[in-house]
Amino acid sequence: MSLIIPFEEAKLYKNQGAFIDQNGEIIFTYGRHEIFAHDFCVGENYQLLSEVKYGSGQSYYASHFEEFKKYYNFEGERKDIDVYKSSKLTKEQLELYKLWLGNYKHNPQKLNSDFLVYLLGFDKVQTVTRRAIITTSPQPHIKYYNYYLMDWHIECETPMNFNKDTGRFEYNESEDRVLKYLEDIKVEEEIGEIKSNVLLKDRHLFFK
Repeated sequence: MSLIIPFEEAKLYKNQGAFIDQNGEIIFTYGRHEIFAHDFCVGENYQLLSEVKYGSGQSYYASHFEEFKKYYNFEGERKDIDVYKSSKLTKEQLELYKLWLGNYKHNPQKLNSDFLVYLLGFDKVQTVTRRAIITTSPQPHIKYYNYYLMDWHIECETPMNFNKDTGRFEYNESEDRVLKYLEDIKVEEEIGEIKSNVLLKDRHLFFK
């Protein structure tokens, strides 16, 4: 059964947007998409661990390594510190992220959130400057059926993967994705018919 995201407009506005993960869980970002994405990818303690490892920066522990070891129960030398220890990425995703850092050619202000969207399949929900959802789902009309009905702007993008042969990130338009999109077209037509015959205030009656 295809995933359908519940209509949570009030909560999304109150919490100033969100990311929606691959399982449909809504993770509120309070208007700080890039900060959330950065912490998700590199870890909340990345800055601290980097400063301690390289002995520089503003952290107290950067110049008091022995106290860092005691407080964080760390055994080893500075060179042994894993600066990505608090990252929420899997080992494979983290390696992909490091490649992404070296290949990213788009808006640097969206470096981390674009990784979540284009490589990990997260959807980005914006409510502060506009009411929109960015998704790489091959079935956006099914997934965001209720949001289409309520005139949200759904921005459909193509996911990416890393081509080991070319050493580049490329858009991935697989055959399976095309087949799923063909199924989605039928739902798009259904939504269009409802919108053309039902006032906005009554469309919630057709939610799925």
